[in-house]
Amino acid sequence: MKNHTVGAGATAVALASVTFIAGSYVSRPAVVGEQLAQFSRPRLNARRFGPFSTANNHGYESPDAISPVVPGPYRAFAGPPWYAVQFIGDAPRQLARDDLEIAVRTSHGRLPNESLVYLPSDLVGYPRRAPASSVQVQFRADRFNRPPAAWTVGMIDRRLPQPPEAYGRELLVVLNAYRRLLGEGAIGFDRPLALAAEAHAGYLAENGYRAPSFHEEDPGRLGFSGKYPWDRDLAFGWPSSLAGEVGIEWNHPMRPALVMASLIDTVYHRLDLFSDNLYAAGAGRSIGPSGAVVLDLGYGYLSRLPPAVVYPYPGQRGVAVAWTDLESPNPMPGGFGSQYGYPVTVDVPTAARLSRVALTLSNRRAPVPVTVVRPGSSALSGNQAAMVPDVVLDPYTVYTVKFSAEAVYQDGHQGRLRLQWKFATGGADLSVVAFRASPDTVQVTVAQSGNGIVEADQPIKICRHGRTIAFGKTDRRGTALFTVAGGGPLWVVAAGGNGMRLASKA
Repeated sequence: MKNHTVGAGATAVALASVTFIAGSYVSRPAVVGEQLAQFSRPRLNARRFGPFSTANNHGYESPDAISPVVPGPYRAFAGPPWYAVQFIGDAPRQLARDDLEIAVRTSHGRLPNESLVYLPSDLVGYPRRAPASSVQVQFRADRFNRPPAAWTVGMIDRRLPQPPEAYGRELLVVLNAYRRLLGEGAIGFDRPLALAAEAHAGYLAENGYRAPSFHEEDPGRLGFSGKYPWDRDLAFGWPSSLAGEVGIEWNHPMRPALVMASLIDTVYHRLDLFSDNLYAAGAGRSIGPSGAVVLDLGYGYLSRLPPAVVYPYPGQRGVAVAWTDLESPNPMPGGFGSQYGYPVTVDVPTAARLSRVALTLSNRRAPVPVTVVRPGSSALSGNQAAMVPDVVLDPYTVYTVKFSAEAVYQDGHQGRLRLQWKFATGGADLSVVAFRASPDTVQVTVAQSGNGIVEADQPIKICRHGRTIAFGKTDRRGTALFTVAGGGPLWVVAAGGNGMRLASKA
């Protein structure tokens, strides 16, 4: 029996989808166990080399190279807030010295030249001042012997959808609770991305999930707004084609925390959501036999990036011992529906590509057999890698991850990157999601990892500095609310020791 069916994710590089069905059950204690003894939380052991991986220049291209993202002609239902070009791997301080030019001609004539604005997301342009029925944009970079690039935007009258803004914002609150644990910036709500997501959720409800796929639309079908996610994002006003999409098919509504946990417990979708270059998102949803939650994602290339983004993160406790593989493309060929250990992912945001990857997992007793998903394979980008343990992990056990690879950075430099860190499992296959629903309210949701089946009547306790400050149980939807006053980080733990750290109040 299916509780909810498919989730899916896509970036401009690759498409991915994930399916969730009823899965296996791991027995666990009926009472809340003691939290795992705290162990040292080591820093990522990254061997840095050269100025290209310092705090001031994380893998940017050299000053004599640029990588503009230039869209082709497209139609739009809502004008972009910026006439702009986005760049990948180009430092804003360098772009400001490159004598770039953007000229705009509308149906009312050519707009006067304005001083370009250099945004932190590597967007370069200036704000749209007034609506127009059509726009032609020309980008010039004469210093680089690059011919001018031009594209047109044709405006089309269409009634705009009404995205569920409160639901979408709660999704981002949950996602940002995870991202704070990784030291990443918070994701902001973006209305154009929400419009695109809502329109696509409506298309799926009208036409089904295979018309022709979860992420693609057919121009001959009702509700068409763009073939690919980035087409739809441009059409509803996102200023760049550097965008992506994740989502979940459902036949009944799910709380935002459960949607987010289901996505983060995967391999490919997690990497999209934990990208340090992700900085905006918007959500849409539809109800019915072909209902869905769709989350459209807007990316940039930020000015400060870490050597790597890994998950489980260094020192993480209470990690699920098992994960039910219901993801497509399948990171475990031939293993769809089977249960494995919890996946480990690595993203090196400043690298152009990785090679000669070695990724291992071990505990104090022995190495763990794993399946490594290599950079560029299936739905991974060339600077990402992952591994899935072939067996369910041991409960209450500290594991060591070792990663090494030859990294080629955006500016052409290369060298061996080595990372090592530890995480610890809880006692069951549970994922615990905790976030602050209000300044003094903590919401907790507990579900089986990989299939999203909620855990009702699950005992929960909340600890601060090793002392229990709140205790309760989840309701029939696997959720509990707690009043927690005061600041400081919290440890939220379920029966069996699975849990999630909740960072201090922002």
